[in-house]
Amino acid sequence: MRGKTVNWTELLPYIQKGNVQSTLFIGRVTEPEDLGPYLVGMANTCGGSLVVGIDVRSFHLFGTQIDQEWVDQLIFEYCLPGLSCQVEQISRGGKQIAFISIEESQHKPHYFNRKSYIIDAATCMP
Repeated sequence: MRGKTVNWTELLPYIQKGNVQSTLFIGRVTEPEDLGPYLVGMANTCGGSLVVGIDVRSFHLFGTQIDQEWVDQLIFEYCLPGLSCQVEQISRGGKQIAFISIEESQHKPHYFNRKSYIIDAATCMP
């Protein structure tokens, strides 16, 4: 799904699979610490996608205000070296879902708040 616009229908099979190493779902993000470790973990591992605004355990659609500007600011303030990602919005039921694509980095390791992370079996680990 990376590199193109995503719609709800394309997202459904990923929701049904749940969290896997290359696609992680985060129900709510209120602070940089809720997202930053996953961004650098994906960049440090094999790349992948983060979907913000859906809890796949309860299938609850929270929605989010996360957008490209917010993620870019998080990366600028907390991540070294910087990394790039693409944030796309998916609308569903009057709510926005953020679909964040992260490529595997060629400039590893990346750090969030001076701590490096990897993704291992759908878990973010320092």
